[in-house]
Formats: sequence, structure tokens, C-alpha cells
Amino acid sequence: MRTSYPPFGRCPRNRIKPKPEHGDSVIINYKAERFEETDEQEIEIRLGSVGEPERPLGLLAGDIVHQLRATLDNSVCLMARKRDPCCSCDKTEFPVFDVQSKDSKKRFESKVQPFVLPDALQAIERLQPYEPANGPVAENPLWLIHRLNVIDKHRHIVVAAKRIRIRTVLMSDGEIEQRGEVPNARWHRMEAGAGLAKYRIIGADRKVSIKPEPEMEIVFEQTGTHVDDRRALPHLHGWIEAVRKVVADFRTAGLL
Repeated sequence: MRTSYPPFGRCPRNRIKPKPEHGDSVIINYKAERFEETDEQEIEIRLGSVGEPERPLGLLAGDIVHQLRATLDNSVCLMARKRDPCCSCDKTEFPVFDVQSKDSKKRFESKVQPFVLPDALQAIERLQPYEPANGPVAENPLWLIHRLNVIDKHRHIVVAAKRIRIRTVLMSDGEIEQRGEVPNARWHRMEAGAGLAKYRIIGADRKVSIKPEPEMEIVFEQTGTHVDDRRALPHLHGWIEAVRKVVADFRTAGLL
């Protein structure tokens, strides 16, 4: 079996189970056309169907972002109740700003300063994304949580999607099994009928069967932040840890 690219067989379709973190399955179809005069074959791989996960991933990501934002707001409420046990959470908020301005000053004066102790106010101010010590604003976890929460709540934009690509194909002629790379593999949206790969192969002198091996990721769609088209799960885990650290630091400092 001499090939320059992975050969393919006549199996009508292959059911592929993705990694456990994704929770759903896909069916990948492919078809073949042989050119006898040149001993070449053309393969086209398409996404046949996509199994539905237990819960839409975009909604799940949006819920996580919302809960993280709410945790920050609730921390300010706890600070306020440390000063006044009867304080209403409707009056307080954890402001998040990318620049220090009249708007940020006004928000602090109306939602934080009247209700919390001076040490708590300073702690919140030190965490603001506009503070140089907190790194680039575009990568600040508190800023991204705030922005994505606003987008998910007001624009109803699903902030996560799935994508797939075929980089390798497992092939067998009944005697020999080998793995080949698909040339120019690209990411594609997880939509039924999406074309995943199309290319020609040469030198396949016997019938072989193939099993496309997909790679799948959850990514952020167009949200207006720097996380667009990036893997979602690592960001979500990082943001959870960032908020957990904020709350832990508040508790250690005796502010909650």
C-alpha cells in the first residue's frame, strides 16, 4: 500500500466519539471517486450529523460567566453587611472598569463607597483592570467576565461554539493498519453537512477502509473581546480560579 496521502475505503460512514469533555457524538461521512487512468482517487469528508449535548454549550458558558460576575457583586454585599447587617444587596455592586474616568468614579461613589469600610473600598479599587499592576486590560479576567456577562445578557449572543477538524485518518487494507495526515487540515463549524476535507491520493492499489480521527474544541465566537475564536474551557477554568482567589483574599483580609 503505497500512498502519498491517506487512502480511503468504501465504508459509508464512521461514528466518532469525541473526547469525554464534549459529551456528544458526530457522524462523519465520506465518498470516493477513482480515476483509473492516473491511479488517483479523490476523497471528500463531510460532517454527517451532530449529536446534541445534554445542554447547549453556549448557554453553559454564559451561565458560568454570569455566576462569576454575581460572585463579585455578592462579595461587595457581604462587605457592606459587615458594616451594616441590614444593608440591601440591591444597593451595592462590584464595579469593573477598563479605564479610570468620571463614570468609574461615579459608580464607586454610588455603589461601593457609602456601604463598605475604607479597607474594603481600597481592595476593590486595587483589583480594577485599569490598574497597571493587573496587566493588560484585554487579558484581565475580571474585565473579560464583565464584558462577556454584558454581551450574554443584553445581546443574547451565544458565547461558545464547537468546531472540528480532521488531521489524521486511520486506514487499513485488512493486513496493515497505518495512520496518515490530512493535508491542509482546517477548523470547521460543527454543522451538519460541513465539508471537513477534500483532496486527492495516489498509489492505493487495493481497497482499504478508513476511520477519520476528528479533533474537536469548544471556542468563543465573535463577542467583541480578545477571546474570540479561542478555546473556551481553559479560559473558563482560569476565570473561575481568578474569582476564587479574589474571594479568598477578601476573606483572608477579614473583609467579608
